[in-house]
Amino acid sequence: MMNHSPYSTQQQLSNQAFNYARSQSLKLTETKTLPCHFKSGSTQAVMPECYNVVASIFTDEFGINPFYAAPQPHLVPRSDDNSKKTFCTPDKSWVVRAFDACKSHREFAPVMTRAFINMTKKIDYLEAVRAVESANERLTKMEFRYTSTDEELCEFAKAKSAHVMRKVAAIDDTEAAFAVARDILADYGLAFRPELVEQKEKDNELQSLINRATNELWWRRALRQRSALEIERVARD
Repeated sequence: MMNHSPYSTQQQLSNQAFNYARSQSLKLTETKTLPCHFKSGSTQAVMPECYNVVASIFTDEFGINPFYAAPQPHLVPRSDDNSKKTFCTPDKSWVVRAFDACKSHREFAPVMTRAFINMTKKIDYLEAVRAVESANERLTKMEFRYTSTDEELCEFAKAKSAHVMRKVAAIDDTEAAFAVARDILADYGLAFRPELVEQKEKDNELQSLINRATNELWWRRALRQRSALEIERVARD
């Protein structure tokens, strides 16, 4: 074991240096590293099926496999000292940007991909890319995607209801606790109806809304409703 305290200046500086180096490494590889899982007893990564479906559609339509089109970091001379080198990652091409916007949306991913292809036949490629990137942003709230599978949604609801409970547990003032819960809900596009909040405030029953925000089943229902609404809106647009 290491002898110095985890809170010593030496250890703090060491941790900061490690974390910075790791963050820089992640930035350099984020264009080619894709979320994946591993088969039981195997060290070989398996990409989500929607990634492969979307990549296949892009390859068939444009003759470009986006998996292999992602820009790779390479060493270049530093601008302030040509004797030293630094890593540089080129900008993503339009096909990689479109692939990145579509690939993670599970069953909706092929729909977005085909919509992109249809747009490229009517408008400029970059304009079509911006359209699917905008759709990706609308379907994503913080770390949650409205296109998640129901299993993923349930796991997320469980985690977030527990998160709200931890945040409000130490707050004695009901109004302050409700404000914290309301802010967390807003991060994911969720909210109580204004007239309901007004009525609960009038009746001094805000605690009942806090209880909903800490309830896993309430989160599930709210996320399902919000997800269905946003997917319908994006599909229509």
